[in-house]
Amino acid sequence: MAIQPQIQIANFITLKAKAGKAQALADFLSSGAAAVDATEPQTHAWYAVQISADTFAIIDFFKDQAGQDAHVAGAVAAQLKAQADTLIEGGWDEGVLKQFQVFKVLSATHA
Repeated sequence: MAIQPQIQIANFITLKAKAGKAQALADFLSSGAAAVDATEPQTHAWYAVQISADTFAIIDFFKDQAGQDAHVAGAVAAQLKAQADTLIEGGWDEGVLKQFQVFKVLSATHA
């Protein structure tokens, strides 16, 4: 009998820093986990990673749609939106929302 994974939704978003803003974006993202932990109990896991010198990604996981909705409406998303025009190529609409991908989690394990 197959068991549905506890985590059902994953978000993945790539962010390209504006010229000269890679360190500022890295610093902003480095503080993200603490903010998510403090304000978003329905976010199961949140990761910020650096892909290259000026490209970053956020990967996060949720039990259900309610958790993902709370995250998208949460404090970290609001802070990212406020900083997007300064830090991210394309700003909020082209640099963040257009890069936002949502996936169905099929299987998961935890160490």
